[in-house]
Amino acid sequence: DPSDVDVIYLYGYGFPAYRGGPLFWADNDVGLRLVLDKLEEYFKMHPNSEYFRPSNLLKECVGLGMTVQEYYKSGRANLKSKL
Repeated sequence: DPSDVDVIYLYGYGFPAYRGGPLFWADNDVGLRLVLDKLEEYFKMHPNSEYFRPSNLLKECVGLGMTVQEYYKSGRANLKSKL
């Protein structure tokens, strides 16, 4: 669930609480389309860096016009643990 990631970043990495966590912030304040556009721009500038490669999840959410939270709530996410 995206909120799990947000909690980890809020309490573990000091992400600003008023933003709600990085996934909440991207979903609600920035917009996933802008995040994807910027990552694609940076990846073109740094093609040998996996750091800027947009994830398949991000591309799929943008293509479907869904937030990450909506994607998970819709049941589209494969939640089987790989551990």
